[in-house]
Amino acid sequence: MKVRLDADAFPDIPKIIETAKTKSIETFLYCDREHRLEEKYDNVILSDTGYQSTDIKLMNQIEPFDIVLTQDYGVATVALSKQAYVLHPKGMIYTKDNIDFMLLERHVNAKMRKQSHQKGPKKRTQEDTKKLLENLLYLINKSLIGKADHK
Repeated sequence: MKVRLDADAFPDIPKIIETAKTKSIETFLYCDREHRLEEKYDNVILSDTGYQSTDIKLMNQIEPFDIVLTQDYGVATVALSKQAYVLHPKGMIYTKDNIDFMLLERHVNAKMRKQSHQKGPKKRTQEDTKKLLENLLYLINKSLIGKADHK
């Protein structure tokens, strides 16, 4: 089991790595070559700068019981289909039960933004970070138990 982070513009990377290390879980950061994460972290997986290249590389490496952190619903859908756990930057856990609704909601919101001048999503808060780290630890424990039961 690994923590796999869609690191292009993902918040709280040091805190995520620190949380994973408390359970001796490796964290892999996926980003394109324009980012400079490799200077700061181990396990940085670089991809070309082409459209969706980082997402494709990440999706191809997901294994059952991995924990994937992403705000991309496409990556989340693939991860869920591969029996991985998925977490949003604001701490929400993606599930097979909520992903369809989220995809529909995203579609409706995009149409509404095109018709008016609505603002984008709200800024992250300290509460978002707290929820992210709490749910990451919850999913790590759940994954460890699930992987042990699966053997």
